Amino acid sequence: MLDMEKKGKRTLNSVIAFIMIIVILVAGYILIVPSDIYYQLSTEEMLEEAAMSDYQVYPEDVAYFADTEDEGYFLVDVRDPHSYQTAHIGNAVNIPVHDLLENENRQLFNKLAEDSVEVILYGKDQLEANGGWMLLRQLGYSNVKVMLG
Repeated sequence: MLDMEKKGKRTLNSVIAFIMIIVILVAGYILIVPSDIYYQLSTEEMLEEAAMSDYQVYPEDVAYFADTEDEGYFLVDVRDPHSYQTAHIGNAVNIPVHDLLENENRQLFNKLAEDSVEVILYGKDQLEANGGWMLLRQLGYSNVKVMLG
């Protein structure tokens, strides 16, 4: 009789565990939000673009764009907000690298691309700006450049 009780409890525990796994899987499936972000370039295409230097802008040119407030250029400081508030180039907008993919920022980049405005990224060093450039370029923004240095 004890063996039957043990088998019954094991069976009941197995059924409960199975039901819990199904509930977790269903909840996970329902709660997963599909991404609306898709890369436009393959790894090979991105490496080819990174090997070229036509996405780079000299600091002197950026200074000229900032001084003239040319509407054909949009400066983005990808540093953290504290560094931006400490010092930044004239009319640059602060969008930290980790915020580039936020919906409102992607809408901004879409609008700038539609208007043929060249976006120039800069950060604490070129490496920080390159990361943002690679991300935006892979998403299909061909109007993005990086300030050297």
